[in-house]
Amino acid sequence: MAAGKKGADVLSAREMVEEIVLALVDHVDEVRVREVIGTRGSIIEVDTAFDDVGKVIGHNGMHADAIRRLLGAIKGRTGRGYILDIKEEEFFTQEEKRVARKRKRNAERRLSDLTG
Repeated sequence: MAAGKKGADVLSAREMVEEIVLALVDHVDEVRVREVIGTRGSIIEVDTAFDDVGKVIGHNGMHADAIRRLLGAIKGRTGRGYILDIKEEEFFTQEEKRVARKRKRNAERRLSDLTG
């Protein structure tokens, strides 16, 4: 398909994330990808089986960072901002949970800024 052309075979950001996650995990039937839409941006939430969270995040966050970069590229084309939220808190120590809550608050603030 030509660049910039919109049609029925173009994946949405949520669908793109879902396809990538499905390619990474073992338990495809337990993958849930949901988009929470704001006026100028969205949060894409990813929930997987306990055993698959690490596969979605990747070594040193490599997979999650790659997905975030792709979402950033889509923002450049569409003008909509996207925040990737991988449900992973059950893996964290108390300190890591504190940091994750802080990151989530910051992400919510950024989304609030996007939605006006």
